[in-house]
Amino acid sequence: MLNADYPQRELQAGGVPFAFIRSSLFGVAERDDSMLRSTEIAAQPGFSVRYTGPRLNQQHAILWQAIHLLHRERGKSISQTLEITQADMLRAIGREFVSTNARRQLWERLKELQSGQVEINTHRVRFSGALLGDVRLDKVTHHYEIHLPQRLQDLIADELAHIDFDRKLSLGRNQIASWLHDFISSQSNDKYFPQPVAELLKLSGSPLGLPQFRQRLVAAAGKLRESDNALLVDFGIDDKDRFVFKKTKTRVTILPSAAKGVVEARRFRMSAEQQARMQRAHVAL
Repeated sequence: MLNADYPQRELQAGGVPFAFIRSSLFGVAERDDSMLRSTEIAAQPGFSVRYTGPRLNQQHAILWQAIHLLHRERGKSISQTLEITQADMLRAIGREFVSTNARRQLWERLKELQSGQVEINTHRVRFSGALLGDVRLDKVTHHYEIHLPQRLQDLIADELAHIDFDRKLSLGRNQIASWLHDFISSQSNDKYFPQPVAELLKLSGSPLGLPQFRQRLVAAAGKLRESDNALLVDFGIDDKDRFVFKKTKTRVTILPSAAKGVVEARRFRMSAEQQARMQRAHVAL
């Protein structure tokens, strides 16, 4: 739960695994139809990420984050299904209009997330699985049923950065600003480690050359400093071509091993109870 220092609603400050935002899993390239097959994704030390599926960018990241945030906001502790109207899903990702084209793009991005397979190896956990489960759209009621993989939910509870989603949406379609927003949010509040610009270029998955990326990086950081709810207090590029910054407070969660055991036991019990209810319902039929 959020403490008194972080009063945002859960939808505004949801958690994203470190490996997802300290890597190029969700990159900054514009539309790219290429497919990756068991590709090693650029990631910071301490994270190993392999990915198979369509190349993903920040539009996919926003959709993926919105699905999980809405799921938690609605208190889905047992069910792994998010039920939502097509229009509400589009509004949740910042789309003002729910045109036929917007609905078609939403369906395509959901399918792309669904086909993505990720393998993550950190000092705490090794995980392999899909980014999204089954997706069903009722063409009469325009309601979605979006299934979330259980084990991925477990991973999200272990170690994550809390992202101010409303602030991220305010960045619009600026891919580098969106990626930098999440990356900076996962960094320490007290120790500011300079980040080589060349390393950020690699981690973001940008196709730009270094000079062009540096220029876009500075512009993106400016958006993070100048917004009403600023993430960056100050930033610059030093004489060693490193991005140096000072940020406002953000929160991270790292679940201790003992607490993780309790959570896993609770989930197992809840899953068993759910199966028992389903069996009773089947017998009743």
